[in-house]
Amino acid sequence: MVSGTIVGEFPSAVSVDRLWKATFCDGHNLIPKILPVIISSIDILEGDGAGVGTVKKFNFTDAIKDCSYVKDRVEVMDHENHTVKYSILEGGALGVKVKSYGVEMPPNYSKESLPW
Repeated sequence: MVSGTIVGEFPSAVSVDRLWKATFCDGHNLIPKILPVIISSIDILEGDGAGVGTVKKFNFTDAIKDCSYVKDRVEVMDHENHTVKYSILEGGALGVKVKSYGVEMPPNYSKESLPW
């Protein structure tokens, strides 16, 4: 099995606090509204939606041909440092294209990169 890392950098004009709250604390409400062509809904199956142990099911629209959903569990949720880590439980590419995968999303910002 091959191991690898994908790294992406996405600049934002929105403050880190506001982006964190919208994406990771209230993402189950916001994400289907801003990506309705891809995600039809996000169900919270376990937990409070914004804490360790939360299990979410992302339900995809017909625009995603290879799978209809992906289910993940929050492993780390550090609100103070704006860091989240989650593992994929089922769906998506799991079992089809990859044996396992997880995601870690720490903010990476500097005073020079901030617009304010």
